[in-house]
Amino acid sequence: MSNEIKKVLEGKNVDIKYVGMGTMSEYDKQAMRHYVLTINNNCFEYYEGVGLDILTTDNREDKILNAITCLVREYTCLDYCKDIECFMSEFGYEDYKQANAIYKQIKENSSKLDKIFTIEELAILEEETADL
Repeated sequence: MSNEIKKVLEGKNVDIKYVGMGTMSEYDKQAMRHYVLTINNNCFEYYEGVGLDILTTDNREDKILNAITCLVREYTCLDYCKDIECFMSEFGYEDYKQANAIYKQIKENSSKLDKIFTIEELAILEEETADL
């Protein structure tokens, strides 16, 4: 994790917990490792493929970084996908209900991120996770 990301997270209560195996949604039946990332009492669901290592003390920082990277990428997609139709087109969804469920979750998570981080902090997170 870069020093810039560590500075942004400094003073924030950040934790990640492994919940068990699960699926991302009712529309996606692929079994994945299910985590909950918590930042300042705001919980974010996070999933990883079973091919990746499970959470340990040694890789905790990496798991937090992976989860934050995903959240920031989803956050930035709202910059150019202002509605569900754009989201479906941009990401190749054909099923409206599936796309809407995901789009709604991204909007909810983004709203939480706006409460946790300043615009400047989010810009740093976006820049620092861009190549990950």
